[in-house]
Amino acid sequence: MLPPFRWYFKSKKFLIIFLNEIKNITSKIYYNNAMNIEYDKNLHSVFLLQYHFILVVKYRKKVINNKICDRLKVYLIAKGHFLLLSMKRLVQMEK
Repeated sequence: MLPPFRWYFKSKKFLIIFLNEIKNITSKIYYNNAMNIEYDKNLHSVFLLQYHFILVVKYRKKVINNKICDRLKVYLIAKGHFLLLSMKRLVQMEK
């Protein structure tokens, strides 16, 4: 739903459009219903922004176990204003 427009004529050749409540223009749309990928839409752009976050510990000890990983997942979902797509705990084998 678009916000109401106010139309002002500055001259015969120019039309100035003022938008009320620009923040309400941002809406989410679905371009690909089969995969259900959610794109964000602004006034002049459509985008999909995803982050790949890697947590690296200083030492090669196994300090992040499954319990800590599950707590971190719950914390990120509760505090963040985003959708967590996947979270994996990868352990390197020690030499």
